[in-house]
Amino acid sequence: MKNIILIIILSILFGLLVFAEEENIEIENPINFSNEDTTLLWHRNIEYTLGYNLGFCCRGAQLNNSPSTFSLDIIKLIAGVTYWLHSIESGIRFPINNRVFELGLGYGWANIGSGNFGVRFPNTLVNNTITNHANFCFDDVNKHYIYAGYIINPFMCGLELNYSRGYGTEFYYPYIYPNSIIDNIRRDFIGGGIYFKLSDTDKNFKKIKLNRYLIFKIAGSYEIHNTSPYSELWNKKLTIWYTGLYAGFNFNIGGRK
Repeated sequence: MKNIILIIILSILFGLLVFAEEENIEIENPINFSNEDTTLLWHRNIEYTLGYNLGFCCRGAQLNNSPSTFSLDIIKLIAGVTYWLHSIESGIRFPINNRVFELGLGYGWANIGSGNFGVRFPNTLVNNTITNHANFCFDDVNKHYIYAGYIINPFMCGLELNYSRGYGTEFYYPYIYPNSIIDNIRRDFIGGGIYFKLSDTDKNFKKIKLNRYLIFKIAGSYEIHNTSPYSELWNKKLTIWYTGLYAGFNFNIGGRK
């Protein structure tokens, strides 16, 4: 988290330094990039972005937390199959041969709060207690990712690669407190996805612009490692899904003529 924040701060400070002495001009190009020779004027064509988005994401079958029986409580039903993912992003946009590309880094966090991921196994001694199945209550997850997109104004399509780390508690059954609880188990994940963005290209005054956007993303992350002392009992791996609809905004600096 500290590294991501440091990168964001350095990116914004560099952008402000480059454009601090440039005169204010009227923006006509909808994506705000110059048609001049980008080899000589690269620093006038790069746009620095800093933003936030909130994702309404699907839990997936492994982390589904819906009631097992029919319920008229629609809010609980929706909450059981979805979760909220907060993300901050920092990146750059630049033109190459009249095409505009975007590269950046992101950090996301969520409290999924589901205990539906479980395994069954033959009677096994765990903490001096004979058990035959276990559940994992997955709480906090932190997502680090890089993304790359191609802008076809006002749309964008792109790819992401992500690394995630989550923490939770393992419960072993038959349940005997406290032998059946193992806290603070970490799981590591690697994955990726694709996204489609619809961006509002309205510009704010002076050199700092505000873009609002919607994203539809299909993405996930697959478990590659966990710190459970009984990891050999978990014969299947957990998948986190980041698929969903995201709404957010960017503050953009630069990209002048």
